Amino acid sequence: MAEWGSPATPARLRKMAWSIASFANHALRRADPAHSLAITQWTDDLEYLRVKYSVGKFGFDWPAVG
Repeated sequence: MAEWGSPATPARLRKMAWSIASFANHALRRADPAHSLAITQWTDDLEYLRVKYSVGKFGFDWPAVG
């Protein structure tokens, strides 16, 4: 639990972003069409978090999908 950081902190945002990107990238590597909706939703969620909570606020690397 400690690696997730406290609620509403940069550590929590970073862990969420990297976890979501990991889920999406793992599904992409499997190349299973059954995961296409999930990949789209994870990618959308990641972009939402980036725009809403990260841009101009934190200096950590943001993960990529793909």
